[in-house]
Amino acid sequence: HLKRKPKIGGYFYLFDHPNWRKDKLLKGGKAEDLETRMRQHQNHYPLHSLTLLEAVYIPQGVYDFEQLFFSQCEEKGIISKTMASTKPEYIKNDDKTWKKILKDILPSNARRLNVTWNWNEIKETENIKISE
Repeated sequence: HLKRKPKIGGYFYLFDHPNWRKDKLLKGGKAEDLETRMRQHQNHYPLHSLTLLEAVYIPQGVYDFEQLFFSQCEEKGIISKTMASTKPEYIKNDDKTWKKILKDILPSNARRLNVTWNWNEIKETENIKISE
């Protein structure tokens, strides 16, 4: 018998960039270490400060959560296809739609982070309700 590996936990996040605001785009992803991943994104876009809009700690199955989120976004028509990536990672910033999707699929043991305008000011909090 093969022993199953536990599904790892991590962070699911959405952020924007000043140049994407006119097109109302957000980029999302997953990370085991959110600070390191956001530094990588910031290094990729060094001229402008990124804004972290949502960050959630998923105790297990963050990869499945990410896939589910983007598939739900695709069903609702808010995925933005780009030449930069083969997988969906950009969505239209339609607050009500993506927040409802997130609220509907968020596991009960997930922890939202209290995000501020600047990603390096992240503070972890317990079970904040997602507003619609």
